[in-house]
Amino acid sequence: MAWTETAADRASSATLAAALQAALGDEGAHEHLREGAVEAAFGPGAAPLVEASYTVPFVAHACMEPMNATVLIREDGTAEAWCSSQSPLTMRWGVNRGAGWAGVEPASVACHVTMTGGAFGRRGELDVVAQAAFLAARHRGRPVKLMWSREEDIGRGVFRSHAAARLRAALGPDGLPAAYDALVAAQAVQQSAASRTLPFGQGGSPVGDRFTVEGLEKAYYAFPARRVRSRHVPSHLPVGVWRSNGYSFNTFFTESFIDECALAAGQDPLTYRRALLRASPRHRAVLDRVAAMAGWGRPMAPGRGRGIALEAAYESVVAQVAEVTVAADGEVRLDHVFCAADVGTVVNPDAVAAQMEGGILFGATTAMMSALTLDAGAVVESNFHDFPCSVSPTPRA
Repeated sequence: MAWTETAADRASSATLAAALQAALGDEGAHEHLREGAVEAAFGPGAAPLVEASYTVPFVAHACMEPMNATVLIREDGTAEAWCSSQSPLTMRWGVNRGAGWAGVEPASVACHVTMTGGAFGRRGELDVVAQAAFLAARHRGRPVKLMWSREEDIGRGVFRSHAAARLRAALGPDGLPAAYDALVAAQAVQQSAASRTLPFGQGGSPVGDRFTVEGLEKAYYAFPARRVRSRHVPSHLPVGVWRSNGYSFNTFFTESFIDECALAAGQDPLTYRRALLRASPRHRAVLDRVAAMAGWGRPMAPGRGRGIALEAAYESVVAQVAEVTVAADGEVRLDHVFCAADVGTVVNPDAVAAQMEGGILFGATTAMMSALTLDAGAVVESNFHDFPCSVSPTPRA
């Protein structure tokens, strides 16, 4: 069999990263939000400026349960599917699409959503069930179970986009940002996911993707002026919804940048954030709670440090303090994470605690250990030996 070379065969982590950096210029950026006189704050003779750039790599979902589906298509055209899907509607579309590849149009489709061994957005896709349906349509009356190997899912699945951001702040006389300007470059999730999963169209324009800027605006921080922009940077990889979507990288970008601003102003990171939250009492209460839990301000031994961060997402407010040890060779060890969350009315406290603990573990793993690299267009990593899925937690006291 002969294969035709495409531009994707020449893609690598280096070339894709260069495309992201090139997109951080001002030309062609889509403006999502503008409040106040942003440009004037960054003009000639403006206040002291803080500027920083950040990047994150592509990552895989790495669900514990392998991707799988079982489909039965009977001689009378009725079909049934069993799949640990996040959407029975997507399951139905997948059965119809896969059967259609084999020239069969199911008369009806019954979907059975089974228990899910990890999903994180990956199980909203229809690829596995469509493949199972294609095979089932060629073997009518016999249920067909299809399972992807771990190597197939990590190397040829659906990924979280890599991303890069350029953040700027003009500091006022009090050291707080008088203006905040955020630009993020990533591959648009909405268009990519919709082009695969919807039974019609191509998912619309990738420009102005809302998932790309989630967590970038920092509405609860009292910035007199702010601007949020994005650039769509396409690649040959399919990207999709991944855990917290844009928050998964934008929270890292923005909270790291707030620390940069506090350092430039010569202020404590907690004190700095409290001043920015002067009009957001709910957020400030969560921040104060986690600071008290962690004993913020207590001296630490040489080589140890702590950091604090805050985010509001999906109607909840969460603040965390991480304590780390940095070895002489620069290796970072995560010692403790303290977490305070205001999620509104709590029906099951254990479920909330489990969600927070799981999020901390996956977040820490992603930040410290997980990354996909590309060579000649293909993902290099293949399994948990080179794409680790979890740091070792310290049991709760």
